[in-house]
Amino acid sequence: MSLRVVLLGLIVILIGVGVVLGIRQCGGNSTPSAQIVENNDTEVAKGDPFDFADRFALIWMSGDYSALFDMVHEDSQRLTPYTVFADFYNNFEAATSLTKITVAVVNVTAESALFHVDLRTRYYGTFEYTVVLKLAELNGNFYAIWHPSAIHPDLPLGGAFKSFIKRPRRGNIYDKDGLILATTGAIRYVGLDRNIIQGRGNREGIEEILLDIGFEKDVIAEAFNSELDLQQRVKVGEVTEEVLAAVIEAQRSYPGLIMWIEEFRLHPLGSAAAHIVGYTGEYTANELANLQALGLRPGDKRGVSGLEASMDNLLAGRPGIRLEIVHPNLPPIVLFEQVYVESQDVHTTLDSSLLVLSEQLLGAQPGASVLLDLHDNSILSLNSSPSFQPYAFEFRISEEIEMYVNDPGNPLTNRATSGLYAPGSTFKVVTAAAGLASSLYSISDEIPCPATWYGVEPPRKNWEGAQGDLSIARALMRSCNPVFYEIGLTLYEERENALPDMARAFGFGASTGVIGLIDEEGLVPDAVWKSQARSAPWYPGDAVNLSIGQGDLLVTPLQLANAYSALVVGELRNPQLLIYRNPEDTPAQIREYLPLSREVLNYIKYGLQLVTSSRGTSGWAFENRGFIDFAGKSGTAEEGEGQTHVLWVGYTPLENPRFLAAVVFENGKEGYPLAAPLVRDLLIAAQNSFSKE
Repeated sequence: MSLRVVLLGLIVILIGVGVVLGIRQCGGNSTPSAQIVENNDTEVAKGDPFDFADRFALIWMSGDYSALFDMVHEDSQRLTPYTVFADFYNNFEAATSLTKITVAVVNVTAESALFHVDLRTRYYGTFEYTVVLKLAELNGNFYAIWHPSAIHPDLPLGGAFKSFIKRPRRGNIYDKDGLILATTGAIRYVGLDRNIIQGRGNREGIEEILLDIGFEKDVIAEAFNSELDLQQRVKVGEVTEEVLAAVIEAQRSYPGLIMWIEEFRLHPLGSAAAHIVGYTGEYTANELANLQALGLRPGDKRGVSGLEASMDNLLAGRPGIRLEIVHPNLPPIVLFEQVYVESQDVHTTLDSSLLVLSEQLLGAQPGASVLLDLHDNSILSLNSSPSFQPYAFEFRISEEIEMYVNDPGNPLTNRATSGLYAPGSTFKVVTAAAGLASSLYSISDEIPCPATWYGVEPPRKNWEGAQGDLSIARALMRSCNPVFYEIGLTLYEERENALPDMARAFGFGASTGVIGLIDEEGLVPDAVWKSQARSAPWYPGDAVNLSIGQGDLLVTPLQLANAYSALVVGELRNPQLLIYRNPEDTPAQIREYLPLSREVLNYIKYGLQLVTSSRGTSGWAFENRGFIDFAGKSGTAEEGEGQTHVLWVGYTPLENPRFLAAVVFENGKEGYPLAAPLVRDLLIAAQNSFSKE
């Protein structure tokens, strides 16, 4: 026995009696690591089956199959020549998508060695099993009586491992008319599996063939010197139809030269649907490591935002994967199977033309808009400005991605679902509802609208001056703050949570329940919240601020649109974004009925109709310009440092309302002349679009 083998045996004893562990990153025949084998001396252990078994385990893990073959008895070598022997192991590595193997010696006799094998695979997870290697002594040396069952106990002579992977193509996303919002294209690439190349030392030949195909020398060098992990494939370039045959032929002679089809997403509407449709991105190496046994591979993509993310399970489907041991004359043995799940298309309620128009109307102003079909509360358009181009993320254009990420305008934020704003005077319908739902006010009451209101300290001025005594409907028409201050204070004195509770009945302070989008809950402040958040009591001034949609109240544009939808139809519903193939699969929509009589609802809507009349605060954008079949409410709210934002919510027609839109512009000064016309034009466009159906 050589000195090296003796030393190795001592190391093994220190590690554990008769147990040898080793790790190899696989993907073909790889170079043994220094941790496992420091030399390729193929001299077999003499006279000691334990030493022989230890060495057999080490060399198997190293992937040096030539050295392993030297440990096989000559009779077995005649029955299984080296080329066949190596093919068994190479097939084992390739078919199992082996990434790591650990072989431990469990028991050894003069006749056999028992090994525990632990496999880590890219697609099939982890396998553990034991194999028996028969031994024979010849002239004082031990040799392996080799059989394919030394690789796996179920592997027969003439058998092989076979993998089956069926990958679904990512489903499409459609608008309500069947127009594509997202679809999948494909490009064929050639690249490198450097694990295999490193193990077989065929880099020079691959470089030459890539040059012959037409790739530039520096591109090839960059691929070989990539900083990606060895387990990750490295792209060299696109395979055109002209060179396809040459690449296929080269693959036969040069393992490690790989070809694959890489899918990419196309979003025809670009920035107009970017926030609601979203985009996809590749799985990271860590994500792939945590998702073993799902058939995923480097380059596979998952949804990152919007519908691409929320509906990822449906859109992506699931690869069908199966690992078998096959033999021409024997039934296959299934080692692993994951059932194939076909991808599904996602059909939405969105209208492509209205998405494009909404983006155009928003322009460059930071803000958001939402358009609903009141018949079923479906979302026709939902836009946020500024927006972004999804292709930058789909094609990993780093310069554009960096630009979006660092943009102070936050173009990646969906303001329609995640932007939180004080609703300002648009909230006055809730205050009116709370007052009329109580026993404190009726539709016949008239409330003073003074130039200055003295209900709390400090006194509060009315922006339009004294308006005399106003009904609640006419107070909405003129957006008289003092009237709603008075209602808010009176409710507070009767029951301090009366107004917050009505706000929650309209859906504020909670997700809208829309399926397919993630939306913020917002905030409805009350005595409990303030005690917990500020360690302070709920003062009359807090209730007064809340009455005109100011203070700590925060809502999203989608919440605001949905609240007004509830007002129009009398019931709080979940917005609908998805169209289900089977109507019976459509989830329940009604969350609760508003605690308001039909008389009160109609009265408040009458007030909103007055807003767009020639006497109303928004008459300039509606009746004064000939648009008379609309109702709605404006709002202006202060943010920090004196900044204001402008909101407008409206619907049409007055009889049997069909369409409702909400908009917010973050720059109040520039947004004021834009908000009402945007809602008006979007509602008109919706009417025109549906009239053609």
